[in-house]
Amino acid sequence: TVLVDHTDELFDLAHKYLLASVSMFLPVLARQAKEFGVNIMTYEDDCIITEQPEDIYCVKESQINHMKIKQVKSFSDYVIFPVTKCLLTADGDYLQQVEEKMKAYWGEKLSICRSEPYFLEVTANGIDKAGTLARVLEQLQLNKQNLVACGDGFNDISMISYAEIGVAMTNGSEKTKASADCIAPSNDDDGIAAVIDCLLENTVKL
Repeated sequence: TVLVDHTDELFDLAHKYLLASVSMFLPVLARQAKEFGVNIMTYEDDCIITEQPEDIYCVKESQINHMKIKQVKSFSDYVIFPVTKCLLTADGDYLQQVEEKMKAYWGEKLSICRSEPYFLEVTANGIDKAGTLARVLEQLQLNKQNLVACGDGFNDISMISYAEIGVAMTNGSEKTKASADCIAPSNDDDGIAAVIDCLLENTVKL
């Protein structure tokens, strides 16, 4: 296994594919959020855009990503610029029901997946981690036999299942861990570093 710096190539590729947006569906998504009684948010520069800045999950997202929260009166009226992702938030058990209804409604028009029990991500169809990694590998003229993917969230399952070696972190959901080939220490215990050490020491081979 050879570690090569392809930072510029990866940035250009990510930028190209992340331009795909859900913007044309925003009015319907905003209406559905109100009908389901959940919050909806998206991103503008270093701000989270939402009608409900007091939402506990919006606050959590702000803390995780160190972003400011900007309250708007009307989400659909304000967000007239291209976006790559919207996030719906609610209690995990209820959001699971919302996820099922949203997937049934949108079909293949949008990609809908929870990243955490309380975060439901909505992106353009085909914009998921497995699909993006497949395009990165193609750009680098590699294949998935050269790929190790590590994750802990629901939205990591696609890439963990896709990779030659899929690794779930101990702190991940049970569903995520069930999709993995092996389990690594948690994020807080430097799990990614442990995986890299195993690769460099040939304890895990590609």
